[in-house]
Amino acid sequence: MYRYLFTLFVTLSLSFIISGQTNTYYSFPDSNAVWNFHYQMHCMQNGTADEQYSITISGDTLINNQQYKKLTTPFNNNNSSGTCGGKPIGYKGAIRHDSVNKKVYFIPPSDSAEHILYDFTLTVGDTLRGFLADFDPVVQKIDSVQVGNSYRKRWVIDSSCYFINIIEGIGSTYGLIELIPPCITDLADYSLLCFQHNQDTFNNSNCQLITTIREEKLSQEKFKIYPNPSSGSIQFESFIQLQSVEVYNIQGQMLKSFSPQDRSWQLPKEKGLYLIRLQNKDGDVYTEKVIRK
Repeated sequence: MYRYLFTLFVTLSLSFIISGQTNTYYSFPDSNAVWNFHYQMHCMQNGTADEQYSITISGDTLINNQQYKKLTTPFNNNNSSGTCGGKPIGYKGAIRHDSVNKKVYFIPPSDSAEHILYDFTLTVGDTLRGFLADFDPVVQKIDSVQVGNSYRKRWVIDSSCYFINIIEGIGSTYGLIELIPPCITDLADYSLLCFQHNQDTFNNSNCQLITTIREEKLSQEKFKIYPNPSSGSIQFESFIQLQSVEVYNIQGQMLKSFSPQDRSWQLPKEKGLYLIRLQNKDGDVYTEKVIRK
């Protein structure tokens, strides 16, 4: 009798804990968040895409008198071959979280129209609508997944050929803002490597912002940037043809861009470490760290 009561008590306690874990709503982050993704695609005869990149929240923006959070990709760790790959970096769009209705809205770059990105109220059998829904994918089941020390709801999506989940407070495991694809051969494949928001992590406890790319240290035979450290103004000499010159802070945010024809640049006013990123006409990327004193 006592054993039965004890077993019943444990069962009810576990049920209560599990219920509590999945019934707590976890808001979408509005700062200090990193999503790391791996992008792959076979481009028929033109090579293979193989890239890793981050998406992070990089401040506020006002669109149509409504406040949004900006999404940014600082760098693309590009190991693609041939003419395949080469996803752009920089501004990726703006999001707004309606925590009351458990929805996230999205405005893509070069657009002013708002779309539903995530609806965290969907039930089994519901069809996804909004920005991600390329072909009316359906919710197959709902369970939970551990994120940090808690459990969050997970929606398993019927995408026929791609294993895609949507996790509460994280978003899609297929690229965050990438369209959920139908079953077609050779479409792009995105996978969530890890997520981190403050102390909560998913998939990898060391989820660092990707701020480095395949690069070469500046060679004195190709470039010369001086003085370093600098009081603000830097001089530049180039012995090859450049396509772009950009300045980044250590958080991976692009602050300025310069004309490759310029030979004198002005760094931002704030003292600290900056990254000068140069790209030639062939797509080769070079970087140099410059200190603003």
